Amino acid sequence: MEFEFESQEQADKVAEAAGLLAYRAAIPMGLGFLHYRPDDPQDAETIKPHVRPGKEVYMDYVSGRMVKLYIKVDGNRLITHDTPSYDYQSWCNKYPTYADLIGAAKELVGKGV
Repeated sequence: MEFEFESQEQADKVAEAAGLLAYRAAIPMGLGFLHYRPDDPQDAETIKPHVRPGKEVYMDYVSGRMVKLYIKVDGNRLITHDTPSYDYQSWCNKYPTYADLIGAAKELVGKGV
């Protein structure tokens, strides 16, 4: 699925916002030393290591949350390659499709958050 924006800068902002929303919506699961802790921050700094502006947002397990998100940034476009599945990407309980996630991310960026 592809989503087009006015500029690469806007695409980067929406991709990062989508990563943050997916992280926040993902269900804590554990995983040893990566175990979820309720006091873990849920801000943009948490996902910064997983965001490569102009290239991609790639998140596997982040702070004990099963995010499993890959969004490719190609110029002013965002590209996703799969259909979200709740048993693999726990964020899709809140955002069932990439269109839902990207739409929510566009709103977040529009609010300047």
